[in-house]
Amino acid sequence: MRTITRGHYDNLLLAQAFENCLQFLIEKGFTSTRPFSQAAYGTLLLRYTGPFFIDIERGERLEVAIYMYPLHVDKPPSIKRISVDRLIFMISECTENISYIFPDFWDPLEYEKDAQLVCGKIQEYYERISWYMREENVAALYDQMRATGIEYMRSIGSPPHDHPA
Repeated sequence: MRTITRGHYDNLLLAQAFENCLQFLIEKGFTSTRPFSQAAYGTLLLRYTGPFFIDIERGERLEVAIYMYPLHVDKPPSIKRISVDRLIFMISECTENISYIFPDFWDPLEYEKDAQLVCGKIQEYYERISWYMREENVAALYDQMRATGIEYMRSIGSPPHDHPA
């Protein structure tokens, strides 16, 4: 049995995995910040700022969440944030639920592979995401999120056929 040591070094491994996989955002003009605690079990927050925001958060309980939100919304960030799995589901016309990936961010040996899976979907749907994040399309974004909410909830817990359950 292998021992996994958590803390600053583990946070750096996770951050590096996402930074490697989200390099395409830098090429599209995003900037990134890595303001996280140096404490052993501190919160990790990676933020990408460009035409919209992308936040990758890892809390003290090691859960990973990725949120996207438009720059031009008159709401507090906690209200306007949309989880990336929910957004991908909506943009893929309710065919792709990637929420099954997020519990996998537990094993440091798998960080790069898991980040590639998530970031690959962000890259695949980037143009549509970017379109919805424009100021003139934000109302349509939130309307569409509400319209697909029940279908999204039904799809949770159903991994795709090519993913081991």
